[in-house]
Amino acid sequence: LRPTLALYPLAFSIPFGSLYELSFGGITIGLSELLVWAAVMAWSLQMMAFRRVRLVRSRLTGALLCYLGALILSLWPARNLAPASKELAKWVEFLLLYLFVASELGRAQAQALIGALLLAGTLEGALGIYQFVRQVGPPGFVLMGRYMRAHGTFQQPNPFGGYMGLLLPLAYTTVLTRWREALVALKGRSPG
Repeated sequence: LRPTLALYPLAFSIPFGSLYELSFGGITIGLSELLVWAAVMAWSLQMMAFRRVRLVRSRLTGALLCYLGALILSLWPARNLAPASKELAKWVEFLLLYLFVASELGRAQAQALIGALLLAGTLEGALGIYQFVRQVGPPGFVLMGRYMRAHGTFQQPNPFGGYMGLLLPLAYTTVLTRWREALVALKGRSPG
């Protein structure tokens, strides 16, 4: 009945999903993939049950479809289809998730999802700070003999940095667009 509910745990499974993954012949499936497919299947079933199809299309939809077409064409000369298929599956998941979110999320749900994404990013960032300050990690991540490269739950510093870098614009724009509302709310609660 509410396929959008899968999006909130998905916000946490992206950074923390690597803690537990299933492996099938070289292909790993994590909680994120399961949540995406569960949400898309529930959304599809909901559309069939209520005989209502609502798909929001934008310029990004066309661009994603063109990119997927190019990926499919690039499979032809591929020597090893397993990694190529995995990469293609990621982009198919992204397109389906994009269509789902754009078509189904209202303003309040979008704000809750942004809150979940930022909370997950804050927790992952706190773990990275802990790793840096306490020098927790493999010896290969030590820089200049005293600094530890943070890697969070991503097991590598670069994906960790990429994840944090993707959340920074979201956090920045949320603060820029909400600071006045936050000030009004704080003044309304103050005793004087």
